[in-house]
Amino acid sequence: MKTSEYWPDIYRLVIVAAVALLLVSFARLCLGEWSKPAWLGVTAADDEGRLIVRWVQPAGLAWDAGVRPGDQIVWIDGRLAAARDIPTVSGASRLKVRSASGAVHTSFIASAAPVSAQRRLSFFFIAAIFTVVGCLVFVLSREPWAASVFFGFAIASAIALIGAVATPFGHAEPLVIEYVAVVCFGASTFLLFLVFPVDRLVVSLGRWCAIGSPGIHLALVAAYGYVLAVAPSTYSLLERVMWMVLLVDLVAASALTLMAVVRLSPKQRDVRRQLGVIAFGATAGVLPFGVLSLAPAIFRARPIVQPDVA
Repeated sequence: MKTSEYWPDIYRLVIVAAVALLLVSFARLCLGEWSKPAWLGVTAADDEGRLIVRWVQPAGLAWDAGVRPGDQIVWIDGRLAAARDIPTVSGASRLKVRSASGAVHTSFIASAAPVSAQRRLSFFFIAAIFTVVGCLVFVLSREPWAASVFFGFAIASAIALIGAVATPFGHAEPLVIEYVAVVCFGASTFLLFLVFPVDRLVVSLGRWCAIGSPGIHLALVAAYGYVLAVAPSTYSLLERVMWMVLLVDLVAASALTLMAVVRLSPKQRDVRRQLGVIAFGATAGVLPFGVLSLAPAIFRARPIVQPDVA
């Protein structure tokens, strides 16, 4: 065998090694968030003597407590707020704000650790499983498209799980990475079952889906950048749209595998049996997350099952 024939495998090994190194570095970065003070994620401005919330970190600690841009800050760390307190707002540990409707919201930094050591370990363990399986498939598979998409799916899942360890502290970087990773998880899940177990890129509709799906998810990432920088108050709408897109991704992925089984002729029993196992595994793997976690979030309800458990 010529040396050049080994290059594809060496190329994949180099990619796997680089990605594994990046994941380890990202895990260390997320663990480092535990040594930093938590951040409410609020900046303020002076509005005719009143202290007004100018910006809120989407999905941050203050955001989850109901604080929105335009709210009036009335208390900072137990004392009345004044316009001169603008520099102290970003470092505050407790804020009380009043919205335009008169509702009062209090955000604070909890003294207890938001994620237990056992829960952190479970997140890293599941992320390690995704990484190892994804790397093995990428290196050993002879189906380049399916292997590459599955590799992206596994790494996006691992990043989302690792990032979840750091997001409870409210810092911007983990929250941004988490959002992008979750969007990539949805896109890669749909693309994976678009090319596996049946390659639908051979038909025009499949190719259009392969082009349109990344475009939609890139639009979600671009919209998030705009919301983060310009209009954080619209994040609630963007979040619901994102959950809806992810739910469609997961349902479509399950439907693609089921269609592959249904369309087989009775004579193809062995193939039907093999695809049936894949279809069952795919459906059991992705639908609980969609139905029990994503669907309630679309309607602003609490998840029936927490995302990591689902």
